[in-house]
Amino acid sequence: MNSNNRVRNWRKNTKDKMIAAMGGKCQCCGYNTCSSSLAFHHIDPSIKDLSFGKIRANPKSWEKIVNELKKCILVCHNCHSEIHAGIRTLPKFYETFNDYYSNIENVIEYDDCPICHSQKSISRKFCSQLCAQKNKRKVDWGKIDLLQLLKSYKISEIEKMLGVSNAAIYKRRDKILENKKGYL
Repeated sequence: MNSNNRVRNWRKNTKDKMIAAMGGKCQCCGYNTCSSSLAFHHIDPSIKDLSFGKIRANPKSWEKIVNELKKCILVCHNCHSEIHAGIRTLPKFYETFNDYYSNIENVIEYDDCPICHSQKSISRKFCSQLCAQKNKRKVDWGKIDLLQLLKSYKISEIEKMLGVSNAAIYKRRDKILENKKGYL
């Protein structure tokens, strides 16, 4: 899964958890069909510290999200617009933030690390830095004549051939050239 898909999934999963924590439906009319049609309305805008729209661009910790959710009511976009237009008032009774969701452990979804098979958050590729390093494709630089490859191919072609970044290629090239200077 590429990083764009991971970000998209994080956004959707986070909003779904936020909606679940707030009762799962519009507290004015009961709408619950499409999560993208639901919004978080700050009951008292003067104590608003965080805009939920900005979380999409600049993710925040779950703790900060929870603190902000506690100041809100879940409504559909139609009801939200009517509230701001003064056409609709907030209901007398509505569901507020469910404290069960305050604990991040109740919110995180897990699956298995592809290297060691221990549990990891689904938002991470590997459970640890060690497993991430084990996953990296190892290049036996001793069997590769990199300087010859650089004469014959473009960097982008060598990247694909070896499965490494251009930074790794330049680093290895510089190391080879440095060693050659020592022999001169």
